[in-house]
Amino acid sequence: MPGCRIRGCANSSTRPTSPTGSSTATRSGPGWTRSSGSTARWPSRSAVTRLAAREPRRSGFAHRIGGAVALLVGVFFVVQAHSLTLGDFAAPGPGLWPFLIGLVMTGAAILVLLTDSGADHEPLTPAARNVVFGIAGLAVFIAAFTYLGFILPGLVTFACWLRFLARESWRNALLLAVVLTAVFYVLFVPVLGVPFPQDVVAALWGGD
Repeated sequence: MPGCRIRGCANSSTRPTSPTGSSTATRSGPGWTRSSGSTARWPSRSAVTRLAAREPRRSGFAHRIGGAVALLVGVFFVVQAHSLTLGDFAAPGPGLWPFLIGLVMTGAAILVLLTDSGADHEPLTPAARNVVFGIAGLAVFIAAFTYLGFILPGLVTFACWLRFLARESWRNALLLAVVLTAVFYVLFVPVLGVPFPQDVVAALWGGD
């Protein structure tokens, strides 16, 4: 440049440009290639392929899994509660409140399945294995509940959920599991009178 006395001023006027002609900053590092006629570096095809492979894929039905599971649980509540005495609101039987809860859950699940488009759902990621773990734990609880009663299977299930799903410490997980098990047992057995199977733990102090 005429009249320029500062060393390197000619170089400072030259900026790296992208292949489209726009000015951009220089990038460097593995996976980046230098474009011809420019000092800028651009991602190579292999780098772009690797980045695309890391993007989680959306599933066309993944966002409906939650509604389907809630529907199954709701139907299970309705069927099991209907086999008990329902009674009425003046004199509720042991199956009335579980029956109503199952109806509400079933209706909400159907509404979700019919109206939810999944546009606001995050894509299915490897963290979804937590859902599988939770459902598997519930299945084991139901199987053990038939033979051992509620207290021991409930305590183990709550503790595992809190420790491995909620990432609580073992101390907090066990403490909360004891509290939740006691609350649910008192609510369903003495208060609502739900006939649970013979409980091996309650039998130790003469309970049901």
